[in-house]
Amino acid sequence: VGHNVISTCPGGGYCNYDGTSMAAPAVSGTAALLLEEYRNSCTAKTGPAGELLDPLPATFRSLLIHSATDLDNVADDSTPGPDFASGFGALNAPAAMDLLPLFVEGSISDGATLEFIISISDEDSLKATLVWDDPEAAHNAATTLINDLDLEIIAPDGTTYYGPWLLDSTEGNEGNAATRPTWSTGG
Repeated sequence: VGHNVISTCPGGGYCNYDGTSMAAPAVSGTAALLLEEYRNSCTAKTGPAGELLDPLPATFRSLLIHSATDLDNVADDSTPGPDFASGFGALNAPAAMDLLPLFVEGSISDGATLEFIISISDEDSLKATLVWDDPEAAHNAATTLINDLDLEIIAPDGTTYYGPWLLDSTEGNEGNAATRPTWSTGG
């Protein structure tokens, strides 16, 4: 998506283009198809008057992030995870569609904890994505993150794993692979 896309050229005809300007229409179109599929096949939420309630924007963002096909990091092709060159990876619309019946939405108050119990077999792995819609920060604010949410996963043995992917935006480090903190507490 976004690479070698055929589009109209200024002055007529067609040209091949690359970049976010070519990826944005494909991602937006995929989000529209996800919404259509949700409305057609999922047990949709309804409001007090019986009206259909669409998932939150963050839900679609999480589906697209969670289902993306990881691309090799430019600096280290053996390291998985997001990077500045390809983000979370290549758009994978069929995988996003497959996740539609599985997403969970919730809300939380300041300082509170929200828990979900998820059972998986010994042969399965767990991949979790936490995404939220943050209110707009004040203009010229030193900190623009309003809600600072953390995801913790507690294994059956009591071990707690937490920490997001981290990218280093320091000049000269943009090509480095994302890292995960090794924070964990034993059970």
